[in-house]
Amino acid sequence: LTVAVCEDRVMGIKNLLNINKKLQAILLDDAFQHRYVNAGLNIVLIDYSRPVFRDLFLPAGDLRDSSSQLKRADIILVTKTPQNISALDIRLWKKQLKLFPYQKLYFTTIDYEKPVAIFSKKQNIITLKKLNKEKGKVLLVSGIANPKPLIDYLKSVDLECTILSFPDHHHFTNTDLNKIKNTFNAISGRKKIIITTEKDAVRFKHIKEFPRSLRDKIYYLPIRVAFLNHGQKEFDKIIKNYVRNNKKVGRLYS
Repeated sequence: LTVAVCEDRVMGIKNLLNINKKLQAILLDDAFQHRYVNAGLNIVLIDYSRPVFRDLFLPAGDLRDSSSQLKRADIILVTKTPQNISALDIRLWKKQLKLFPYQKLYFTTIDYEKPVAIFSKKQNIITLKKLNKEKGKVLLVSGIANPKPLIDYLKSVDLECTILSFPDHHHFTNTDLNKIKNTFNAISGRKKIIITTEKDAVRFKHIKEFPRSLRDKIYYLPIRVAFLNHGQKEFDKIIKNYVRNNKKVGRLYS
């Protein structure tokens, strides 16, 4: 597996092919709007809470490409879907997306696993269920684009939760760290922890100034993406067949 970063996708692909002549496929992230790359298989991800049919093109909305361009997609993945989505909601999505016969639609959800300590080498065994029974409280700290699924999950396990949200790709400053510390200290009770995302945990772990008093209090929730309605096998089959059928001619997929 070769990992590469290049703002110019065409140049990046050419360099990859020069470096590794045996490449069977190239997976491009966030490349659907790059018209200079003619991908052989296009996969578009849509956040369940931000459907494209209710959004607008930049700068009026969040779309980087016109929703009409969905016709170029071979596969559409609706991500962060509630696990209890109804059959009616699925039909409404299909109707609103106006899919063509050649397009496949799948829904995925997020499964949250047990909290993992960020700084402690000795993993303190803690579960949100146990914390709930002990009337514990949570400070949720996130610096991701859409923390709503995590917020909804914490609410679903009936935990009293205080929320501190920062922008996506946020660089945490000393001021931010003090805000986190002060907010946590202001929460009453002894049974309380800080929960953050796996993405933010990586950032915090490399911040030398992270308050020592909070280091044994902060955890992240690992996530696992799961397909709904038994879609995993069919999706995997499409990907494997594509790579198998096109690897000799160097086709690309994104």
